[in-house]
Amino acid sequence: METCKNCSNTFTGNYCNHCGQKAFSPSDKSIKRILQELFYFFTNFDNGFFKTIFTIITAPGQLTVDYCAGKQKTYFKPISLYFLIVVIYLIFPVFSGLNQELKYYKGNAFFGTIIENQINEKLVTDDVTLEELSIPFKAKSEVTSKVALFLFIIVSIFFIYLLFYKSKRVVFDHLILSTEINIFYLLVLFILLPLVMLTILTLFGISEAYISNEMVALVLIFLFGVYCTIVFRRLFGQKWYLSIIKGMSFSLLHAIFFITIYRFIVFELSFLQL
Repeated sequence: METCKNCSNTFTGNYCNHCGQKAFSPSDKSIKRILQELFYFFTNFDNGFFKTIFTIITAPGQLTVDYCAGKQKTYFKPISLYFLIVVIYLIFPVFSGLNQELKYYKGNAFFGTIIENQINEKLVTDDVTLEELSIPFKAKSEVTSKVALFLFIIVSIFFIYLLFYKSKRVVFDHLILSTEINIFYLLVLFILLPLVMLTILTLFGISEAYISNEMVALVLIFLFGVYCTIVFRRLFGQKWYLSIIKGMSFSLLHAIFFITIYRFIVFELSFLQL
């Protein structure tokens, strides 16, 4: 007899006769299962979509807790959901927070000199101005910056291992956790929150020029850190002060990756296409 992880019904066979969830087994955490989920994304749309979104926003970490414990039928598959949100952001970008104009790459404190040399060489070779080169670069980078978002999943897994190296959780658990965190990061901080901000600015006739990019960045890092703190507390059960330190550290590491490696990769991939 099997006990369904989703509804606690007892049954025999491969599927629960009450809710229909497949019997949970260690093989469900295999790479093969992950590939099957990717295939599922392109062929199905689960009824648990809105419940999953609601859970991610209102109960940080609960999706990972439930999903890794075998309660999966209730939720939209996390990896598929991340794919879907990336596609939505690709088609309907709210603002250019994940992308930059060509001229701003030159001022990056980490790799600005390298990029400036590449840009100057391209200007001489193609005999164009910076403004002329910026037009095709913008078109290429808008797509590249969204496609490269999948790097956040991989890097987040590494950061989680770094912060919780003593944890006995398997790669699958960290993958689902990383996916949940980055779904919130992309959906809330770069889609929903900007929509709310733009609505408020429009209603009250406030110019975007009055909003400091540095201030917005700090607010986003703090909000993301608070979210990660709650997630880590729920999943790993450490004391609050440790969860706060690790949550804020993760948010900071995430931001550093975004400002440095992610933007450098986006620039190089976009620049190669010119």
